[in-house]
Amino acid sequence: MLYGGVDEAGYGPMLGPLCVGATCFDVPHTGTGRPCLWSVLDAAVCPAGRDKARRIAIDDSKKLKGAKSGKAHPLANLERGVLCMLASMHDDRTWLDNATDVDVLHHLGVDLPDEPWFGGPPVAVPLGSDAASMRIDAARLARAMHDANVSLTHCSVRAMSVPEFNARVASAGSKSWVNFELATQRIETMWSGHDGALHVVMDRHGGRTAYQRELHTAWPQSHIEVTRQDAQGSDYTLARNSSSLFLHIRSKADSTHLPVALASMAAKLVRELLMHRLNRYFSDHLPAVAPTAGYVQDGRRWLKDVQPVLESQGVARETLVRAR
Repeated sequence: MLYGGVDEAGYGPMLGPLCVGATCFDVPHTGTGRPCLWSVLDAAVCPAGRDKARRIAIDDSKKLKGAKSGKAHPLANLERGVLCMLASMHDDRTWLDNATDVDVLHHLGVDLPDEPWFGGPPVAVPLGSDAASMRIDAARLARAMHDANVSLTHCSVRAMSVPEFNARVASAGSKSWVNFELATQRIETMWSGHDGALHVVMDRHGGRTAYQRELHTAWPQSHIEVTRQDAQGSDYTLARNSSSLFLHIRSKADSTHLPVALASMAAKLVRELLMHRLNRYFSDHLPAVAPTAGYVQDGRRWLKDVQPVLESQGVARETLVRAR
């Protein structure tokens, strides 16, 4: 049984890319619906929170990104979960020894955007751990997945740059439509070329319960059956050729379905790595400027601070600021 999840990171900020992650697991079919992978992989993973057994935390990325003032690096938990999962998918832990952010982006199918602030030399990762510890964690995860007959078959992120985002919002008419469009594109990467059944869970968008219009736009040649649309969730069955997509849309899916949680973590990690590059570029030109995460209030402060760089480098604000 193929069991996938989709989630985004960076929908709210005014600066930086919108990132949408997708993951898919091949899991034993138990006949009781989608398994709880936190329970199945209990020997190696756990939800967010301190764990005396030092299992790998897989959860909503908002729960795992640390504070700047904390003892650990803010990205330590995100890196640990995503990099160990990537190592299991590629059955290769050697790349962790000399890994860079470019390697992580490559494994997640992300090309660096064209803007100059995303260039520069690679950044060594992990930022919050060491390669030796990461290899041990990855080996433990691989054993647990092997013992449970579970494998990660897909883990990717689509990073949409600000100019592309603005152009697409202008064409589509709303950023919520663009966000859902990116989600369906991620689902298509998992469904394309697959025979059989694929179950995908994703978070509810904007509190809505009905998504037929967006689904017909994404898959106009597929037969779409609505099986549920209420306050508890929305379920759709899409059929084409010899394959079926069972789409389950739920509130707080990233806290209740491990594939969604991992997609959230992968998307957040990619966004953070790209924001690290953006901040590095502008601090190289203006060392006194404090970095930004791109959210509205601090983003406005940062834009004011870097105005001299924008002028000296001929940078148009619309290449940095999202359409609202």
